[in-house]
Amino acid sequence: GILSGSVILPSTPLQYQLRGYDIEGNPFSHLVSDFLITFEYPDFQISLIGSPMVVVNPGKQSLVRMFIQNTKEGPKNLVVSATVTTTVGIDVEFVDNVVSLIPQTEVELSFYLIANNSVIEGQMFNLSFVVTDECTNVPTYMPFQAIVKTAIDFNVTEITSNSLLLEWIPPNIPGNITSYTLSLDFVNGTITTIVFDESTISHLLEGLVPYQLVYVGITAQTDYNETAINAPIPIRTEESEPGQVSSLHVFIPSADSSIITWSEPEKPNGIIQYYEIMVRGKDYSELIILNTSTLSHTFTGLEDFVRYEAIVRAATSVGEGEINSIIFYTLEGAPVSPPQDVEYIIWSSTSIFITWSHPPLESRRGFISAYTLNVNDRIQEKIYEFSGITTQTNVTGLTEYSRVNVTISAHTSGGVGPNVTIEIVIVTGVPSAPRELAGEISNDTSVYLSWNFPEEPNGVLSSFHLFYGKTESTTTEMDVIVPVTGNSYQKFAVHDLESEEEYYFKVAASNYAGMGENSTELVIMIRSLVLIPGDTSEKNPLLIVLPTTLVIPFIVIIIIVFAILLVIWFRRKKARGSANII
Repeated sequence: GILSGSVILPSTPLQYQLRGYDIEGNPFSHLVSDFLITFEYPDFQISLIGSPMVVVNPGKQSLVRMFIQNTKEGPKNLVVSATVTTTVGIDVEFVDNVVSLIPQTEVELSFYLIANNSVIEGQMFNLSFVVTDECTNVPTYMPFQAIVKTAIDFNVTEITSNSLLLEWIPPNIPGNITSYTLSLDFVNGTITTIVFDESTISHLLEGLVPYQLVYVGITAQTDYNETAINAPIPIRTEESEPGQVSSLHVFIPSADSSIITWSEPEKPNGIIQYYEIMVRGKDYSELIILNTSTLSHTFTGLEDFVRYEAIVRAATSVGEGEINSIIFYTLEGAPVSPPQDVEYIIWSSTSIFITWSHPPLESRRGFISAYTLNVNDRIQEKIYEFSGITTQTNVTGLTEYSRVNVTISAHTSGGVGPNVTIEIVIVTGVPSAPRELAGEISNDTSVYLSWNFPEEPNGVLSSFHLFYGKTESTTTEMDVIVPVTGNSYQKFAVHDLESEEEYYFKVAASNYAGMGENSTELVIMIRSLVLIPGDTSEKNPLLIVLPTTLVIPFIVIIIIVFAILLVIWFRRKKARGSANII
């Protein structure tokens, strides 16, 4: 491997050891031979940015820019310091002469050369740029030359966020000015030159971006082949509102907090003064203003699994910039409401069918991932796990005719919510008798019957049994199994009956325990005159529907009326006979 840093070696013989820990955490020490150890010095590559000849103007600062790169690989940054060897008449001024070099990455370091008024036009100076790293303290030299040239009175008279107005005054040098050459270094690797004729003394440089740095230099050429050259000067456009912050992310460490992180805007358009960060959502809104040293903030007091919006924007001295926003959800929490609408059907003495619905949406606090069903019949306990989309199940193998407690709870990734418990009693009885049996004759051979469910079905009805036959016949009673349809009135048609005959009908219901009681018997006879108890039935004059319980009282009433009429008749006849004798 490679270790970066510095070490002072003693003059005595050395022994090298490799120390560390094995995979189980035990320390070890291993002797390393001398021939395996090598020391490598940094290797600096230094280059002058711009013209190979540095221009200095008497009495003015001349900017010099250098690129420095450590070409060696290594995991550690290398700190270097720079100096310049000068001569009489030239002074040096560094803004910062210490930089940290990332391996194989160029770093720009600049300084000013200041020529006093004792220097003369065209004088050459041989100078050296010296770089010393803190690891080896061995200097690296990069020689360069500087030449003294007459300066041009050059000014930037108007600066906006996207333009520069440059103006200059013709220099006082031998000969007539024939042209001006404007050099523009846009820092991003683009260097442009613009040539003007002798009459041009200004130029509006447009199409720039806010807070853009441009190094501007100008050269005047005469017909005597004389030149006046200004050393490049740095100029920035005005600031503007910044663009969006970049790399906006949200990290959710817990169900009630979030960490918002971001990076500086790709288009800062100036010096960022502060950041505004807001998180808003259901019943929550918080605004924070942070300085530029912080690129993250933690918000607390959020609710579980709630939709929030994080908004971040930067500000320069001109104002706030574009917002960048991101939608996020906090982590899931456990549901705060149990499953809803729990219902059941008793299939048999040992099985039930259970259905339920999800907890209310606003109380789920996440996505329902599972349901737990606990069934306890006092003898045994069964626990079932279902996916979050399951809302029904069959439970079998219960103790026969037992009292069953069923508990259901919902799960999210945040935990288990409250449960709901119901008690189911698997009754031991058969159904009670069907109710409201009635019939209607459709023709001389068919009857339509209808009846209602038993008042006490005692479970799920599996079928109905219809029994019928002639009232005055010894023929076998018919037993027809009628399937259950719906959950209330049942209808069934009986065909192939004999006309002018009286039939009885009765119905019984069946569940898992067996067949229950018969309904009240219904008697129907086809005649030209039809009587329906409690109804004159305008539908069909041939309909007679007389429950058996009404037939006997009706006959008795008729006999009593007939007897009364007969007694009255005999008395009248006897009275007339007595009168004739007198």
